[in-house]
Order: sequence, then C-alpha cells, then structure tokens
Amino acid sequence: MPDRVQRPAQGGTYRVVRRRYVDGSFIIEGRRVRKALCKLANVERAPSGKKRTAKQIHDAIEAIWESKRRELEEGLGEAPGDTVPMSRLFADWMRQAADRGRSAATQRSRALCRDYYLGLVGDHPVEEALPHVRRRGYDLAHADAFRAGLRNLRAPRGNQVRPLSPARINTYLRLLHGALLHAEQRYWLVRAPRVEKVAEPRRPTRAPRPEDIAAMRRRLVHLSRTAPHGRDRYQYRLHRVLFYLLLGTGMRGGEALPLRRDQVDLERRAILLVKTKTGAPRIVRIGHFLAGKLRAHFAAHPGQTQLFEHPTRPGAPAWRGVAEASKAFARHMAEVGIEGAFKPLHGYRAGLATLALNDIALPPTALRDQLGHTDLQTTLRYYVTGMGDAQLATVDALEGRLLRGRNGKNGNGVSAASVPDSGENTAHERVRPA
Repeated sequence: MPDRVQRPAQGGTYRVVRRRYVDGSFIIEGRRVRKALCKLANVERAPSGKKRTAKQIHDAIEAIWESKRRELEEGLGEAPGDTVPMSRLFADWMRQAADRGRSAATQRSRALCRDYYLGLVGDHPVEEALPHVRRRGYDLAHADAFRAGLRNLRAPRGNQVRPLSPARINTYLRLLHGALLHAEQRYWLVRAPRVEKVAEPRRPTRAPRPEDIAAMRRRLVHLSRTAPHGRDRYQYRLHRVLFYLLLGTGMRGGEALPLRRDQVDLERRAILLVKTKTGAPRIVRIGHFLAGKLRAHFAAHPGQTQLFEHPTRPGAPAWRGVAEASKAFARHMAEVGIEGAFKPLHGYRAGLATLALNDIALPPTALRDQLGHTDLQTTLRYYVTGMGDAQLATVDALEGRLLRGRNGKNGNGVSAASVPDSGENTAHERVRPA
C-alpha cells in the first residue's frame, strides 16, 4: 500500500515562521497539512555547540521532517477512507483523561459534555464533507446545533431545575473544542475549527465590606509574625504586602504579581505598570502607609530584584500565576468566614472603588485613572456598589446648602426659623387625610 503521508509535489517541505519556528508541510491522503517540527534555535547548532552552515541546517530539518512523516504514517492507523464517529472520539478522549490521572470532576464534566452532545446533536462522523468548501473537516453546523440545544436545556441545580447559565454553556463548548483538538492529535481531523462561545453578561464585581478587610488584615499580620517556620513567615509577609498593594492601589492581580523593584518609585510615591490588561503602560499612585510598608519590605530583602520573589529560588516569582495566588487568598478567606463573598484578588479592586466614592468622595475621573479604565462607565457600572452612604451624604449636603444654608441659615444669612411660612405647610395640612 502506498504511503498515506507524502512530500508536497512541488517541494517546499518546511518553512520558517517568524525566524523562530519551523513548520513542516505534508500531503496526507491528498490534503496539504502543516505540522510543527521544531524551533529554529534547536537546529542552528550541532550537539557539540558548533554553529551549523545553511546546508547543515537544511539537512537537520529534513531529518526531523522525515521522522515526523513516519510518526504521522504510524498515527493514522485507520484504513484510507474510514470515518471515526463522535461517540468513539468522546470515548477515546475520556480514556486519555483517565490514563493521565485527571480528577473525577474533570471526568464528570467530560461525560456530561458527551451525553449532552450525543443527545442534542446525535452521532455523526468527526470529519465529513463540508458544504461550499473543497475539503473535508468538522461541520460547524453541529456545534451551532449543540449551542442552541444547550440554550434550551434545563438541568437540575440543587433543589430546582433551571436553564444552563452562559458560563456553564461555555464550559461545554470549551470541552467540545478540547475533544476536537484530541481528534486533530489522533489525525482523525485535519484541523480543529474554532468553536464560538455565547456572550456572557458582565456582572458587577462584589466588593469586600470594611469588616471583611479588617478580618483579612488581622489574619495576615498574625500569621506573618507567629508562623512556626521562617519560610512560612516570609510567605505570609508576601501575602500581607500583596493585600496592602491590591487594596491601596486597586491594580489587578496580574499587574501586581510581576512587579519589579525598579518599577516602584517611593520618593514620588508612584508605580509604573508595564504589563497591563490594555497593553498600554500606566502609573498608579501609592499612599504614605503603603510606601512605608514597601520601604520596610525592600530594606528587609535588599538583594531581591522582584517585589514578590520566591523564598528559595532567587529571581523566580513567588507565585506561578494569578490562579495560585488566588487559591492562597481563598484559603485565608475561608478561615475568617468570608469564603465566596468576593473574588480573592479582584474583589479588593472593587473594594477600593466603592470606598473611594462612598466614604471619601474621590473624584470619579481620578478613580478611573487609578484603576486604568478607558471608560468612566466601566468604573461606575461594574466596580462601584453600595452607594447608600454617599447618597445620604449628598442629600444632607444639598439640604444644608439649598434649604437651611450654613449654621441653620438660608442663603441670605437669615435664620430659617425667622422666615415666614410660604404656605407649603398650610397646603400640606389641607391635603392631609383625617
């Protein structure tokens, strides 16, 4: 039987992408397919470290291409023209998860995705003829039917039966995309298409209450002083500094964790954020209290280059990402009894916004610049909650300025008690029911 994976008829078995990566070109059963081969840096030098010539680099890439071709040939496995049904794809996908030791929750989610898909869409070949396209692949009409079926599906949740939330629907769509990627890795599918998700309505970020902030502060201060091991005390001190930083500046967790010491200017009380959500650098201001805490932290660890540095690996970050830091703060929140009340890191950003407008009456534009929002409505709509105190202060101030004036006098300096009744009270008495 002839090889099912062949060289392109017109040559060009590989190409260099962005001067860093090497992609290979293959003809699999008459269809041109690109697969990643290697990094260019891996073939520019010989194992001895000597720099290779252009011809030697070409020969090394050709050898990698040939080994990849044999791998693809063995991976096809099925006879030409065979089609794999979705039921078999889901079964193989779930077996792979079990072999890799995935959690029971992951297995249950994949099983639900399989049951929902086969129940709503039915079983069909993974790769089939596409309408109006001169190739075979996965028909996105099946994904559209799956999405529409999930929108109309009602599933038990607690003691009630409710429609699936947009977040839950997107979870199953993401799992479907993972199954299609598995089909691509098994060469049952030439290329996994992108599965569009449903739009999720954005909800306001819940902000911590002042008593929640006080409870977290007491716990972090206590642990950073009384932990039995020095490494634990150092880790809790980092938690405390991060807590002060998030609450005192309103920056995002992904902006705070990679901070370097040279980005902090204690004299001007400013921090230069290089890695931001929008991609544009910005400056946030810090107060005297936070500046003092950062100055003490820098003095205690003079040789560190990062603000949050690993206790045993110099130069490495203390947390591998926002998720790891969030888990640490979630444990603290569970210990003080506020588990799930707000997001472990992002909630302090909303707490700063709410307190700044509700208690301090900070100018909204200044708060917008501090948080790094391009639109003031984003700050007011999604980060500021519970403005009852600010509303009371507003009506009291307006009443004192417009109705009573300063010190109980009206705007002309005349006592409000000496102003004759304009008839409003009399009219009120006339309409008052008996």
